Amino acid sequence: MTIAPAPTEIVFDGTDHLPTCPLPVIHLNGTGRTSLLREYQTARQALKNLTGALAKATCHARDYYPLPEPDAFYKARATRQAVFALLDELDEYLIAHTHQIAR
Repeated sequence: MTIAPAPTEIVFDGTDHLPTCPLPVIHLNGTGRTSLLREYQTARQALKNLTGALAKATCHARDYYPLPEPDAFYKARATRQAVFALLDELDEYLIAHTHQIAR
């Protein structure tokens, strides 16, 4: 009887806001490769849809100038840029999973 070696842990390296974590291993008692791949691809498509919808949402100075805060628009725009950076980090997470699962 031959004993298979333990799988080597492959990890998502993490980002500024997401910690390092192990990536799934395809094995006989686990979720099938096809199912996992489809699920992560679906999640990635949903993220792309969200990113596209947010990009189409107006962020213009004309909607902020009546506020008493003189830098209101610049603060709103900076936060919006941070949101897009977070979406990019989520995409990195999903890409790492899909690449590992597809191997």
